[in-house]
Parts: sequence; structure tokens; C-alpha cells
Amino acid sequence: MQRACLYSSCATKAPAINSHQISRKQLDNLAVDGELVTCKPIEGKLIADKKYYLFRRPSPKKALAFKGYCSVCDNSVFKNADDTSTAFSSVKAIEQSARSVSYLLNEERITYRAVIDARKKIGLVGDELGSWRPAILGLKNETVVDEWKYLKKSYFAYISLYFDANANANGSSNVWLATREVEDINLKIGFAFSSTIYLTADFWGKPVSVPWKGKDTLPPLATFMLLKYQGKWHLALTSHSIYSKQAIQFWNQVLSVPEDELLFQLFRFSTYANMGTVISPNFLSMFEKQCPRELKLIESHGEWQSNIAKPFNWQILQPVPKLGTLRLV
Repeated sequence: MQRACLYSSCATKAPAINSHQISRKQLDNLAVDGELVTCKPIEGKLIADKKYYLFRRPSPKKALAFKGYCSVCDNSVFKNADDTSTAFSSVKAIEQSARSVSYLLNEERITYRAVIDARKKIGLVGDELGSWRPAILGLKNETVVDEWKYLKKSYFAYISLYFDANANANGSSNVWLATREVEDINLKIGFAFSSTIYLTADFWGKPVSVPWKGKDTLPPLATFMLLKYQGKWHLALTSHSIYSKQAIQFWNQVLSVPEDELLFQLFRFSTYANMGTVISPNFLSMFEKQCPRELKLIESHGEWQSNIAKPFNWQILQPVPKLGTLRLV
């Protein structure tokens, strides 16, 4: 089935092509012998899989691919984010945020369709369909169909928020943004990510109180990224300005991590959130050997499992693996 381009101002009306959630140039930078490692969404474990292994190994062509935009729009609206030869900027971060929310929209569409179809197959209809993630979404007395309608509308609103911010010539927008350059002292970074997350949990996985009124307001989303431009790594966090308080709390927690622990904590978070992470096979091999205990914890405590299991507080993890030194400048 052909899928329409997600860009609201698309002039071609052509069908969506396979786009990459992270620029192909970023992917190629991490590939080894034509292979990468990505994370399997943990929803898959909740829906079907009894045995679960977090990682899979696609080619760069297939890694983080999704049908989101037509070829014309994909090449034009993300041209800054895709250009790794020029310096990192707020424009790049905001374009990347729009792409990440688009990727999340696609993944959620797959998840909700699977849940709805599975429940309909056993004869459930209407209110009998029940909800899927009420604790996370802040919704009450809603069915899984209502949840998806709310999320779809909200994700499109965030995509428009980011595109409108870059189109606004005077620079004013409702986007909150923070960035820092990352010095990879030991040249150990072997992964990149751009993950759209819920600010209902902090960087350590602990619940956060958010003034969120369910379906009457946008969900508290943020996009957290670690990407490389002009040979330099950069961290960035974006969100809607109405959730700037929660975004600042999250960002300050990242900044507070000791330099020799930050590499582990960023990798832990990006795989734990498991939405938009790409890893060098060599880095994963190193991590599996040095951190078997931590790998089991990551696979056992997914972001979306917090509505059915007690969240794990990563701040209490001791000792923290020292994988390399990262300095934020």
C-alpha cells in the first residue's frame, strides 16, 4: 500500500519513499563491512516475543528506514540535517527533530495496528478493545483506537512545530532547544542516535510530574540526539516550549554526568529508549564483553514497559562502566 508524503506543503503529491531516520551519511560513518546494529522496539516483546534480544543487524540501506516523505521533500526539507560537511546548528537540530517524530509516528502506526488487529481477531469491538498505554499517555477511559487518534494528531502537530520554527524568519518559535559539542577524548564513540522520548521520565528513568491534561493538550515529547558534523560530535535536546521546565531538568541531568561515565550513560539511554539508535558492530562487541550485567538490565527495562513494570532507576547503578571520556564544551 502506498503511503502519502507526511510534509503538509508537499507539492508533488507523490508517494512516500524509504527515508532514513538518521542521515545515510551518519549511518555510513558507523558501518563495518556493510553492517550496522539497530535496536528492536521493545513493544515487539510486549506484543509477541517471549524471548527477546534487543539488537538486530541491518545494512545501512535498511537501517532506521521508514516510509515518511516523497523523494522531493525528503531531499529538500532535511537538506541541512543531511549535510554532515557543514557545522552543526539549531536549524540542523530542528530538522532532525521533525524527522525523528516522523519516524516515531511510523513506528507507532505499526504498533497500534498490530494491537488493534490482534484484539479484533479475538472478537473484541468498541469499548471492549480496551486501552494500550493509559499510564504513559495520561488518558482515561479511552480505547486503543482513541489513543492512536490522539497520538497521530499530536505527532503531526510536533512535526509542524519543528518545520514552522525553521521557516520563521525572525527566529521566534515555540521550540525549546539546547546543544553542546562533545569532545571524544579517547575516540570511543561508536553509536549515534536521535530519539523522540516522553518527558514523563527523566534521564535516569524516574517518573516526572508533568502538567499534562491528556487528550486536551500535546504530549510532553522531546527529541534527544547525538550526531556528528564536520568531524565533531554534538548533543542536542529539543521540545515544545510548554515543556521547557521538564526539558531543562532532563538536560541538566545529562550535563551533570561525570566525563568518564557519560559514554556509558548515553549508550544506555539511547538503547533503553530504543527509538532511533544506530551502533557500530565493533562498539557493540566491546560493550557485550565489558558490560554483560548492564546489557541484561537494558534488555529488561524498556521505556514503554514502565506502564506494566516498575521502572529501573539507573542513577543507583554502581559501579558505572568506564568506556571512555567525553567532555562537553
